[in-house]
Amino acid sequence: RSELVGLALWLMGERAALARGAPGPWGSAVQRLCAQVPNTPLLWPDEERRRLLRGSPVLEEAEGRLKALRDEWASLGPALAGQPFTLSDFLESFAVVLARSVYLPSAQCFALVPALSGVGRASRGACTVDYDAEKGAVTMVAKRAHRAGEPLVLLDDRPNSERVLVAGEFEEGNPMDCVVFTVGLV
Repeated sequence: RSELVGLALWLMGERAALARGAPGPWGSAVQRLCAQVPNTPLLWPDEERRRLLRGSPVLEEAEGRLKALRDEWASLGPALAGQPFTLSDFLESFAVVLARSVYLPSAQCFALVPALSGVGRASRGACTVDYDAEKGAVTMVAKRAHRAGEPLVLLDDRPNSERVLVAGEFEEGNPMDCVVFTVGLV
């Protein structure tokens, strides 16, 4: 199983504990991470997704990812027997993980870092995140000087098609956007 699925399952369990009024040691962190579930096409009703994304390559990608997530959920069935979880719980938790996780290149893994859940992301972001093994901590490095009170913004170098799928948002003027088309010599 992928680490993103593992994070989603962990988050799903923590969210269930919060709902029962029995939060674990990560309860407040989980509340921050889940304060707003992303408005991703992966959570839209099928008809709405098809109507709003008609003609967009994002529709095919969204439907493919949703099918993969449904298949993953079906394969988890035996391991989750007797648990009060639903496919909807899994999809919501997975959407939060996609939107809020960061990739830590040095550790070669994704991680949920609650302290960064409120930090914005943009293609022109000036901050990167990584794991520092010497410090035993996740670190954020600003690539330029910031003035007091200036918000920190994480670098997010994905095109809008990917950003819509994972976070339900897009960036106006995103320089990472592109159009793929076939050309030939005449």
